Order: sequence, then C-alpha cells, then structure tokens
Amino acid sequence: MRPELVAYLVAVLATPLLMAGLGAFALVRRYAGRPIPAWASWTLALVVGFSLSAAFVLIPPEWVLVAALSLAPLGIVWLELRRGARRNAGFLLLGLSLPGAVWWGRFVVEDLLDPLVDYDPALLLWWAPPLLGLAVALVLLALPDRPHRARIGSRPTSVARDPLAVANAFQEALQIGPFTLPGLVAEGIAFATLAIGVSLALGAGLPWPVVILAGGAVFALLSAGLWFLALPRKVRLAWEGFAVVGHLDLERWRQRIGGAVPNTLPKMHAWLRDTEDTPANRAGRAELLTVVGRLDEARAAAERIEPETPIDELERAALLDYVDWTAGDEVDFEDVQRRAESFGAPGSNERAYALGVAALAVARDRANAGGDWMTPLVAFRLKDGAIGRTWFRQDVLRPRLVIFFVFGLVISALLVFAGQLLPVA
Repeated sequence: MRPELVAYLVAVLATPLLMAGLGAFALVRRYAGRPIPAWASWTLALVVGFSLSAAFVLIPPEWVLVAALSLAPLGIVWLELRRGARRNAGFLLLGLSLPGAVWWGRFVVEDLLDPLVDYDPALLLWWAPPLLGLAVALVLLALPDRPHRARIGSRPTSVARDPLAVANAFQEALQIGPFTLPGLVAEGIAFATLAIGVSLALGAGLPWPVVILAGGAVFALLSAGLWFLALPRKVRLAWEGFAVVGHLDLERWRQRIGGAVPNTLPKMHAWLRDTEDTPANRAGRAELLTVVGRLDEARAAAERIEPETPIDELERAALLDYVDWTAGDEVDFEDVQRRAESFGAPGSNERAYALGVAALAVARDRANAGGDWMTPLVAFRLKDGAIGRTWFRQDVLRPRLVIFFVFGLVISALLVFAGQLLPVA
C-alpha cells in the first residue's frame, strides 16, 4: 500500500477524536444558551466531510455504495444551504471532496504525462464526483452567509407583533447548526447504536428482514426516549408549561373539528381556504387567521364565538387579547392573571389552563421583544402546571415513535445493504 494512502487513512481514523472534541464543545455552548463560534462550525464541518471522504478514495467502482455513503453528508449540505450557512456547506464539501480529487487527479495526470502508463478510461469517472464536489465547495466558500433565524414561520407583514413568537423562540432555543439540540443527541446515539447492532446481528447470521425490523424498533425507542432526556432543563419546563394550553386546545380541536391541526403556514392557508366557517370551528379559525395575519377576519371570528361553557368564554377572551396584541395594542397582563386566578376550582385542569393562558400571553410578549420568555412558563409549570409533564410526553412521544420507526427501517436497510457490498477480507 502506498505510504501516502496509509498516512491519509491514519488521518481519517483520527478525525473522530477531533469531531468528538468539537462536538462536545458545541453541545456545551448550546446547553449553556451560548452561540457556537464560526471557527468551530467551519472546522467541524470540514472534519465531518474529511472523515467521510474515504468513500471517494477507497471504493469508487462501487457506485451504489459510494452514493449511499454520500447521502448523509450531502443531506447536511442541503440543510446548511436551506438555513443560509453557505460556508459551513462549503467546508463540509471541501473536506468530503478534496482528498478524492487529489488522489484520483494524481493518476489522471500520471496517465497523461507518462507514456508508460495507460489507465482504464473509467478513471475519469472515478475522478468526476470529488472534482465536482470540490468546484461547488469553492463557489460556496466564496459566497457570504445569508443571515437566517430558526423559525416555525415568518411574521406576516400585516401585523405589528409576531403571532408565532413563542413557537419561534422554542425553535431558536433548540437549534444547533441545521439540527435541533435534543434531536442531534438522541438520534446520534440511536444511529451509533444501530450501526453497531446491525453489524453484530449480521455477523451472528440473523436474517436481514429481522435485522431491519429490529433496527427500526430500536432506533424509534432510543430516538424518542432520549429526546426527552436531551432537552435542556429550562426549555423542557417551559415546554411542559406550554403543553397545558396546547394539549387542551388540541383536545378541543379534535372534539369539535376533527382531523390534524394545520402546523405550517401553507397548511393553515389551505385549511382556511377549504373549510367552511361553522360555530364548531370558529375558535380554531380565529387563531389561524391571527397567525397568517388576517386580523380583521380573526377578530370577527372570535367575536362570533358562542360560548357554551366557562372555558369557552375564557378561550374567546384570550383569542380577542391575542388578536389585539398581534395588531400592536397593549394588553393588561395583570388583569389577565387576575381573571385566571379566579377561574375554575383550585387545582382543576380548568384553573391550570387559565393560568397557562396568562403565562403564555406574557411569554409571547417577551419573546417578541427578545426578552426572557421562558421564565413565565417555567414559573407556571413549577407552581400550577405539573400536569403539563404528562401531556407533553403524551403529545410528543407517539408521533415521534411512528416517524422514527420508519427512519430506523430505512437506516437499517441501508446499513444491511452496505454490509452486503463491502468486500469480505
């Protein structure tokens, strides 16, 4: 084996240590609520790409395997580009492509200049992917980053305040690069476990369908279970406080309207366009109209709500406050708190919902102004919103199990397929 190839492989094998150090540094910064320095992001992206670059050096004739191994880094490049981090994407592509471009380029040059050397013309095809990746990387590195905030949805131009201020604040608090903080930790551990487990299971002679199904189950259980543990404590408490309102709103949506709640701006616009206004869906309609910025229609819908229970009256008042606040009016949060403290019986779900609505209103106002939005939700959760822990887990766990079981099946299948393609010593 050529000495330079040996040196390269040693460097590739050493990169996981550097990745682990940089990754730990980034995680500590994000768990402390601090940004990751640009140099750390660029270096980590370069090292991640370099660690996977052997796919373009060692096994270029196995095009299917090279393509499978390239899915993960190219997926990260796409996610970085979506959030405007062009240099991160460029450094990752640079680390991924440069070793292969240099390695196969050397043979191409040797073939052209040395009359005694006559390589297979397919060598040019082996050289093309890393060369293309290198060219794209250099273009991306020459472009400036496009500032981008992690958000569920952008603020409509027709409103004075962001109606999704709290949801966007949650998203930003959990973001680490193109991923979410708990997702990166939970799914990273789940993937590492799956990679080792699939290898051991295949080595033990288990049938591949069994390995894939078991892999899907393991990935789902680890991803969903560890996600809760990986949440920063303050974010988790704030989310559990928010869940008291969110869970009961979701239950009323299912009882009165049915179907899935529109959770993206395009789905909200489609629902509002395709769904007829009825007394049963009027509260949901008023909230969605507020989120998309149609405030006059939202106020009219909220005013037409016909309360049948005390909690309906509370919901109507909260929606009108929400519309006024989004329009730029001032809301008397102390009055909202006083109303909540007199609503329902002490310790009841109704009282918890009312207090949660009051805490959410304050959190929304602070989040819109860039202030400490978590504290009102955390204080509510610790004092009156303990039920939010159960509802939060209930609402989040089930969909994550389903989604990540499917992901686990796909990842397991790719690992099994890659294991079949790898040469046997």
